[in-house]
Amino acid sequence: MSRSVFNYGGIFLPAGLLLSTCLFFQCSKPDQATTAKYPIDKTKAAAHVVSAGEINDFKTTLAARIAALPQGRLASGTLHLTPSTYFPVTALRDLLHQPGVAGIHIYTGRQTDGSTTLFMVAADAGKKDIPGNIQGPAGSMELATARTLSSSFRTSTASVNNLNLPADELFNRDAIELLIQRPEVAGVRIYWGSTSGKGCMILLPVNAAGNDMHISLLREAAADTTGGDGLEKGTGDPTGGLITNP
Repeated sequence: MSRSVFNYGGIFLPAGLLLSTCLFFQCSKPDQATTAKYPIDKTKAAAHVVSAGEINDFKTTLAARIAALPQGRLASGTLHLTPSTYFPVTALRDLLHQPGVAGIHIYTGRQTDGSTTLFMVAADAGKKDIPGNIQGPAGSMELATARTLSSSFRTSTASVNNLNLPADELFNRDAIELLIQRPEVAGVRIYWGSTSGKGCMILLPVNAAGNDMHISLLREAAADTTGGDGLEKGTGDPTGGLITNP
């Protein structure tokens, strides 16, 4: 029985071996679609970038406002402010890899013990939440759980919200991508601060050791010469909120 062979550069190869070799090299090519980096628009990202000095002011102002609270009362219902919340970078990547993502929506929730928590969902260019993927500090979260947490927070601050804590804040994709673009960034820690009489969310990059990274994200966007090293100035009032509009 004869076998098919090909003459390749003076060397005769069995057809099966040649086909296997071609398939190997074809399958070994990197997937350009998955490895391509998002083209960050630094002008858009600059809308959220704040400097180390500004961040320190936000935190100092919050501490002073908490100390001055009447009888330490934070809200109309029992509410304990959790100083910061950590998210692994994989959680943000999971949200950003969805089609049509233009930003990340961060919601405030109230847990059963009265402490605050945060969770995230992607938003499209129309600022509408993209269903199907909600990320909490411990991982993926069900929509019903997210709505319960958000509703509990909004109820607890309905008549008294002495720190003017936001129920949600939206950050554009370019700013988030800028924050986590460095390979040494392992996660993002979100702190509470206060500016212009309102509570605010401050996003800082975190390394693998769990330490906040003080790096210049966008020096020209900073208010001083230290360089921007965090994100703030999120926008609220979600007109297309998946969480607040069942």
